Amino acid sequence: MRFMRVSAVVLVLNLSFAEAEELPIPTSTNGVVGAVHYLTTNGHLQEAHDVAQRWLASHPDDAPVLLADATALGMQATADSDAGRAKALRKLAHAEAKRAKDLKLDEPMVDIVLNEFDADGNVLLTPNRLAGNAAAVAEMQAGEKAFSAHDLETARAHYQRALALDPHSYDAALYIGDTYFNDRKFDDAVMWFNKAVAIDPDREAAYRYLGDTYQQRDRLNDAEAAYIQAVLASPYRRPPREMLSRLAHRRHREIAHPKVDLPVVTVELTDKGVNVGLDKDNIDTAAVAYAVARAKWLQEDRPKYFAKDVKPRHSLPEECDGLRTLLKIAEEVAQNGQPMKEHADAIKTLADLDRAGLLEPYVLLDRADECIAEDYVAYRKLHRLSLERYIREIWLGENDKSPPAAAAKR
Repeated sequence: MRFMRVSAVVLVLNLSFAEAEELPIPTSTNGVVGAVHYLTTNGHLQEAHDVAQRWLASHPDDAPVLLADATALGMQATADSDAGRAKALRKLAHAEAKRAKDLKLDEPMVDIVLNEFDADGNVLLTPNRLAGNAAAVAEMQAGEKAFSAHDLETARAHYQRALALDPHSYDAALYIGDTYFNDRKFDDAVMWFNKAVAIDPDREAAYRYLGDTYQQRDRLNDAEAAYIQAVLASPYRRPPREMLSRLAHRRHREIAHPKVDLPVVTVELTDKGVNVGLDKDNIDTAAVAYAVARAKWLQEDRPKYFAKDVKPRHSLPEECDGLRTLLKIAEEVAQNGQPMKEHADAIKTLADLDRAGLLEPYVLLDRADECIAEDYVAYRKLHRLSLERYIREIWLGENDKSPPAAAAKR
């Protein structure tokens, strides 16, 4: 279990207890979180939990401390050989992470913890499942226990044996790199994280770990490139976007997303035809044009993308066709001396994106619903550079001529 990746926490808090001979008594939220982190990364898992619990006894709604304790509990569960105790620790970890989320803590680690354990303490993810190779699984599990105890050399040896047993194990290569990262041997960490990338370039963790490592060496351009690749590998998960945003903030920038406010439209193909839903309070020329274009696409063009007996979903081609038809109609009415005043800024932004060849990346990265997201992998296979260009030029503003006329920073 490796949601306990602590480097991001160190970067966010900008705290360092690594050189301290004696841990100071914490008297603030940051102090407690730093103390818990220090004790956890040095293998003092029960002590970390005790520090957090003493603070939480008088500050029960301190969300950052709840999250810090949840991560410490997760590592303690990994190291505990008693299945019942480990499950109880995971159950408490989930409860504390859930409480932190309810308190509106805006940290990606909250969701990572909640995605690892359910409310009863059951493990939801099993990243150490190595193609049915029981011996490799055993080595990974032994490595995790050693890692949780901060015995990095022993953990590394187990992970290396797992990789020898299964040379295609992404997790084994990744975790070897993580032992070097925690040993502050950053060159070795970079080498192993890159080996994980070579094994599977479409998983995000190794890129994100690379970004963390490069930040430790103040190689911020390399960190940015790594985080961009993490986003491309997993664009709809929060941690990759969050780490790219944090790095941008460190460089005194903010990620900007195109602001395109259009009326909500639903278009659905049924046995009796196409049903179009419009918000009755926001029916205007733009909304009608966009809805009619999508309905027309479903009736005429969907056979190119969906089999006859398959119910079509909202797709990237349908969405882009609807937006481009809206742009075409807006241009025509403007030429007739009747410019489409409603949503003028959105129309200009879309037109700029389309002229720049970035409409599809915009839809996939900033406008996708669950259905459109299903088209992402196929598009990335053919247009990875376009997606990267979108992130650099639009999100990060690295091109002075970046298209969007209106952007919302968040």
